[in-house]
Amino acid sequence: MEPCRKAALLLALAVSAALLPSLCTPDVAAAPAKPQCAITRPYDNDTVSGRFRVTGTALSSSDPIIRVQLRIDGGGLLIANGTESWHFDVDTALLQNGPHTVEARSFDGTQYSEPAIVTFEVKNGRPPGPPGTPTYVLVALTVSLVAAMAALAWRLAARKRR
Repeated sequence: MEPCRKAALLLALAVSAALLPSLCTPDVAAAPAKPQCAITRPYDNDTVSGRFRVTGTALSSSDPIIRVQLRIDGGGLLIANGTESWHFDVDTALLQNGPHTVEARSFDGTQYSEPAIVTFEVKNGRPPGPPGTPTYVLVALTVSLVAAMAALAWRLAARKRR
């Protein structure tokens, strides 16, 4: 093979090798990043009672956040109020005392975020007595009953001695 032809062939092979990957590689666009979701309150391992507010933030690099969903202790999905800045009110009277988890995720119309999970402790006071009965009334009735029984026992003992 002539040196000129050899050089032309090598040049053609080099150009083909350089162009071949771009010609054969499909044009793949990078998948959009998942949205992000964070719980800002309560903090992990916080102790709560009564009514408290779960708050958080959500963001997406591609589409706007459409909704934020929450779940308490793996229960049904609940819809938070707001999107990029959101909240949800929880009544701990509906939960037992002890540890619980709240999980939140955001949705941008295409993808869900990874869940944000926080553990919290419910510590409510003792349950109240019967409706309309203040505690001091129950204590007074108990003391009166004990005193009456003691007086009756003393009287019966006094009669036996006679």
